[in-house]
Amino acid sequence: MKNRIVNAKTLAEVLGITEQYVNKLAKIGVLEKHGRGKFPLESNITKFVEYQKASEGPKTQNWKESYWQEKAKHERALRQIAEIKVGEAQGKLHEASRIEHVMTNMLITFRNKLLGVPYKIANVLVGVETADEALQALRKEMCEALDELKSYDTTMFAGQEEALD
Repeated sequence: MKNRIVNAKTLAEVLGITEQYVNKLAKIGVLEKHGRGKFPLESNITKFVEYQKASEGPKTQNWKESYWQEKAKHERALRQIAEIKVGEAQGKLHEASRIEHVMTNMLITFRNKLLGVPYKIANVLVGVETADEALQALRKEMCEALDELKSYDTTMFAGQEEALD
């Protein structure tokens, strides 16, 4: 194919741009120019298309990638919210304030039982003759106190909104 030489006006019409833009692109080295106002048509069409791809393509591509990345983040967040709601409905997930409330009550009760052990066992230990009997009495009282922690039940976390408000 022969590379026809055309003027800036003809090249601008073929490319769909202004004459001034043709001259600007020639000045910055995008378009090829042979002498004053003479442009090889076919090679400049190819160069202009490559320039357009290089300058607009990545912007468009990055925009599309950015859009889809944001869309994926949004969908991921929606899925996580749905999973949390399902977990709460099934009783597998609880609000931190509920857990704190129930666990605090359990630990306070346990602490009070442990602090009461010496008073409960003092009279029993006075009448004990062997270390074995004292150990058994202490073990019995300690096991009763530990049963408070053992009696954990997931239903304790249900319906705590009223108590917390």
